[in-house]
Amino acid sequence: MANEITTNQKTAQVVYEIAYAPASEACQRDSKAIEPALRIVRRKAAAGYGIFFGTADEEEPMVIVILAWPSLKTHYSFAHDAEYPAFLELLDPALGGPIIVNHVHFVQDPRGALAAPETKIVWLKQKEGVAKKALVKALDKIGSFLDAHAGRKCGEGKKHGGSVYGSTVEDPEMFIMIMGWESVEEAVEGEALEEMMAEMEKWATWRVVHFALREQVLRVGFEVQGVTGGVV
Repeated sequence: MANEITTNQKTAQVVYEIAYAPASEACQRDSKAIEPALRIVRRKAAAGYGIFFGTADEEEPMVIVILAWPSLKTHYSFAHDAEYPAFLELLDPALGGPIIVNHVHFVQDPRGALAAPETKIVWLKQKEGVAKKALVKALDKIGSFLDAHAGRKCGEGKKHGGSVYGSTVEDPEMFIMIMGWESVEEAVEGEALEEMMAEMEKWATWRVVHFALREQVLRVGFEVQGVTGGVV
């Protein structure tokens, strides 16, 4: 990750996988169609971080899965795991096309934004000739604004909402920003945020997709503890 970005120690210990693909008809009807495959993944992923998944109807129907791995090596080694063929077989019915995978070290813990009832995910590509520190400064400005104006306090001092970002391992000039909101209405961009996003166009090209994510959490006894949907 770029020198301009600093991570706190806890977040730096894991790498987040953001995998997305066209959603099958079954997954469009109910995003839980992907859960059988996730039951295998949760045994390999970083413990205690949860697995977030959901669909979006914008542009083309999309299914997305976001989860933390202890390391890149752990994720890559999963392809050689004895359970990997079964995982692919269970995953296939949820997909309507090829998967794209990004890995991100976020600058902060993203779970507050991921657990919000409404989540925006923004993919940003740094423009040629732009200094990375200028893009990072713009992302920090948007993040500070959202942290101050979005979301609410909830149990254990956690917060639904706010934002977090990081550059991808695959392309250091590609950034992913996650924004969390309490409702679709709250996610409507006000004038101040619109101005900041317009300013962002100086530094990057970007696209936004809205999701209502579910959380799959591994707990003793598989206790049901989901934020916006069922947990298995």
